[in-house]
Formats: sequence, structure tokens, C-alpha cells
Amino acid sequence: YIGGVDMYSEVYSVTLAGLDACIVKVETDAGDGLPSFEMSGCLAAQVTEARERVRVVVKNSGIILRPQKIMVNISPADIRKAGNGFDLPVAAGILAADGIIKTDMLESSVIIGELSLDGSVNAVRGIINCVAKAAQMGFKRCIVPSCNICEGEHIEGIEVLGVDSLKQLIGYFNGESELIDAIDAKKSREHDVIKIK
Repeated sequence: YIGGVDMYSEVYSVTLAGLDACIVKVETDAGDGLPSFEMSGCLAAQVTEARERVRVVVKNSGIILRPQKIMVNISPADIRKAGNGFDLPVAAGILAADGIIKTDMLESSVIIGELSLDGSVNAVRGIINCVAKAAQMGFKRCIVPSCNICEGEHIEGIEVLGVDSLKQLIGYFNGESELIDAIDAKKSREHDVIKIK
């Protein structure tokens, strides 16, 4: 937000219709007006519920947003969006529109993840299909819950990164921290197996 000018951001995610995956765009506008938070775009109830979760998660992650009018639209409008993976991209979109997350890498990234109220990222279903679609559409990276990373590591042509919390995602896009990649995750699992033996 700069000098009373509304800020806009775009974040990419994936929705599933059965086994079919479709890339969607999470558009966020944050600016002056009566404080509110609206979402549109042919959304299932579990997606619109992200509105309240994200508001609480941002606060619990130590971020104070100014009072503002927030509008989130998930397009295209003719595709129904369902599932629990929109919390993280919606949060990222709001933070990017508010200038808290740098937008340099957003255009080349797909983000998927459900948020707990403490800011941690929970697993979602359908990761293989989501990552495969992101690779097919030419995205450079797909950011998924760290507990799902082993599902996406077999897809070629795209970097798959695991995230544990909203704070970690903010740090990554701002160049302050790294996310776990599939290779590191595999080494960690192998190390755990050796320790158990």
C-alpha cells in the first residue's frame, strides 16, 4: 500500500475436479474502503471458509494488516473451486498485495496448502496431479505442504518445494529462508530409516 493507492497481486494455485487438475489464478486487491474481506469465483463452501482462517493465521503469524478492503477472486469463473488447498495461496496473495511478500517469483510459482490457525501448513490431497499440471503449464516451481513433498518429487520438469508454515513461505519469497526440496526430503527419510535400523 503506497500513498493511498490500491495494491494488486496474482498467485497461482490448482483445483481438482475428480482426477483432473486445473491451474487457477488467485487475484487479490487490497486498498482503501470500509474494512472487509470478500471472495468470489464459483467457490465451494470449504474455499470461502478460508477467509476467516487466513485472517486469524496472519494475525497469529505476527503480522498486523492495516484496516482495508480486501477482494479475492479465484479465476476462471466457470470452474468450481473446491478442496482445502487454497488457504496458503490466498494468504500469500493478501500479503503480496499488502507489500509484505515480494512478488518477483510469484508468477513462476504454484502454491498449494491448507493452514492451521497457528500458521502451520497441513497436507492436501491430489498433490501428484497438481504438480504434474503445474509442470505441464510451464511453471518453474510448485510449493506444497512439506508432508506432501514425497508425492510430488517424481514429477519431472519442475522444482517441488515443501513448506511448513506461513512464516517460512514469507521468508522464502523475501529471500530470507529456504524451503525443503525433494532431494533433501529424500535424504532425510533415508537417514531416518538408517537410524531406525
